[in-house]
Amino acid sequence: MVPASAEPQTIHGLAIDRSSRAIEGARVSCASETVLTNSAGRFAIPAASDCDAVIEKRGLEAATRKLTAETENRITMTVQGPVETVVVTATRADYPGAGGGGGQCGYTT
Repeated sequence: MVPASAEPQTIHGLAIDRSSRAIEGARVSCASETVLTNSAGRFAIPAASDCDAVIEKRGLEAATRKLTAETENRITMTVQGPVETVVVTATRADYPGAGGGGGQCGYTT
C-alpha cells in the first residue's frame, strides 16, 4: 500500500485581478501540465506536486508563483503596461503665397 503522503494530489487555485474579479481563460503552466482558468477564475491541476508555475493572460502581466497542493493558491494579476510606443512627429512647411490667404496655395493659372 502506498502511504497517503506519496499519493498524487491536486493543486487548486484562483486567478483574480487587483479588484478581486475572476480572470477567465488564464493559462496556468505547472511542470508539464497546462490548464486554463474557468469563468470563476478557478483552476485545478490533478496529480501534481508543488511546482513553480507561470500564469499568463493576454493584456495582463505574467505571474510566476510557487503552487502547493496543501492550500488554495490565490494569484493576483495586474494589467500589463504599454507594449509598444508610437511616436508621431510633424513639421510645418511654409510655401510661397500661403500667408493666410483663405486657403490659397499661391499658384496662378
